[in-house]
Amino acid sequence: MKIKVTVENGEIVARWLGELPKKITPALIQALNEYVMRLATHIRFQKLSGQVLHKRTGRLRESILPIFARQSGGLIWAGIGTNVKYAKIHEFGGVTRPHLILPRWKKALHFVKDGKDVFATKVKHPGSVIPARPYIRPSFEETQDQLVAGLEKAISESISKD
Repeated sequence: MKIKVTVENGEIVARWLGELPKKITPALIQALNEYVMRLATHIRFQKLSGQVLHKRTGRLRESILPIFARQSGGLIWAGIGTNVKYAKIHEFGGVTRPHLILPRWKKALHFVKDGKDVFATKVKHPGSVIPARPYIRPSFEETQDQLVAGLEKAISESISKD
């Protein structure tokens, strides 16, 4: 099945449609930037401040940052990033191998076991099964309606500026 549409003053319509990306793209970029900033804040101050993971040092929470990139052809990429190695295992879960723990800055390790102080020059860790504690994916699912609404508003306002 084919649909053919004939428009009077087709040149005017074609020119208007051709200019839409020039009008819409900056607004979409702005809306996307605003959403990703809100998403990073949501992850940092809700998910990583007790809702999913409890803050111990704050290192993971403080490492969550929005990432923006522009590729050739004007394609925009935006997301959430972190440089903390253990971020992935918290998000997806996983298994750590048995490994040796050695002191880095002192002569001995110190920890408390059964209420007693323990000092050791090395510890043989048996490995761990870490359950998934997702904080990025649920945050996106919880806020994706805000993204859609922001993009729709950006398009609508860009088109109606004429």
